Amino acid sequence: MAAIVGALAAGIAYDRYPRLWPPVLLQVLLVLAIYPAFFLITQHHEAIILLTAVVILTLLRTMGGPLQLVIIPESFPASVRSTCLSLRYSLPATVFGGSAQLVVTWLIGATAR
Repeated sequence: MAAIVGALAAGIAYDRYPRLWPPVLLQVLLVLAIYPAFFLITQHHEAIILLTAVVILTLLRTMGGPLQLVIIPESFPASVRSTCLSLRYSLPATVFGGSAQLVVTWLIGATAR
């Protein structure tokens, strides 16, 4: 539910304000909120603290998503937009998804004692 509210609020905010500062501000707030959130979770073992921290961090994280869906396609010229978007997705998925099993197997063998 927090992700839905965050994405909708971000969409409204991005329509009203310039596109540059909201994601920067949200990422700074997210980085600044992580340490206090985890500190409170570890100091107070209560469910309400955990849920509040999760909701706040989720809101801050999901509010950056709608802007990425707009900025990434707009960053490519219209004539090559489809090709660039498909390459932007498929190349990293192939390289990192295809090699993940090999890397994990190597890490297990390198760290197992």
